Amino acid sequence: FKSLVEKAPVGTALFRGSEFYIDLANDVMLGYWKKNKEIIGKPIINVLSDITNNEFFERLQQVYLSGTRYKVTGALIVNKKNGKKNYFDYSLTPLFDENGTVYAILHMCSDVTLTVKTQQKITENHNELASIFEQSPVGIATLTIAEDLVFQSANAFYCELVGRNKKEIIGKPLLEALPEIKGQGFAELLREVINTGKAFIAKEVEVQMLRNGKLENIYVDLTYQLHHNLEGLPNIVLVIAIDVTNQVLSRRKVDQG
Repeated sequence: FKSLVEKAPVGTALFRGSEFYIDLANDVMLGYWKKNKEIIGKPIINVLSDITNNEFFERLQQVYLSGTRYKVTGALIVNKKNGKKNYFDYSLTPLFDENGTVYAILHMCSDVTLTVKTQQKITENHNELASIFEQSPVGIATLTIAEDLVFQSANAFYCELVGRNKKEIIGKPLLEALPEIKGQGFAELLREVINTGKAFIAKEVEVQMLRNGKLENIYVDLTYQLHHNLEGLPNIVLVIAIDVTNQVLSRRKVDQG
């Protein structure tokens, strides 16, 4: 058993009795604790009281008294000395004697700090992108490449541009959400972008749109661009629309003298 503990690829230690004396601790675990073999035979609370919180010791007591295994993922451990934060997956497994009484607890753990912090950064970046997307001063939406081109997302400016709220758009096919654009060629343009992979970019595109209960002719700078997932497969079309109606109408007035 001692040989197995020493060779274990994860931090492994054995705590014996109600005082949780350290019977065994492999090099991985000693590395986590920043301790050496001199701690063997000492109560774990004396060894780790300066580098961990009371929750760990409370869990030990609960496992010892209940005889029930405890397991947690991504537990935050803050070093009391330097304030350094690390995250661990760990388990506390009770061991029983021939009378069915808990006599020791097997502690195993893995440092998952890098994984947790990477996921936190991904989440942070995703939230930041979502905020930029929502607050962008141009209309942005995404459509699936499925046959009926379903809206996946749309920001506030896009909803304002097409005269709908998000509930009237998200999750609905393009021509169901915006039936007035049927016959104006936009579904065909989107399908061509999906089939060819070539972006469509055009200035001052005229669109007849139902807004405030009536059809209006508006003008937009329009981009359709195919995007791919992490596997390199096409999954959505990004739609960017900038309302240039006022500029177009103002220029026409000037041109007409």
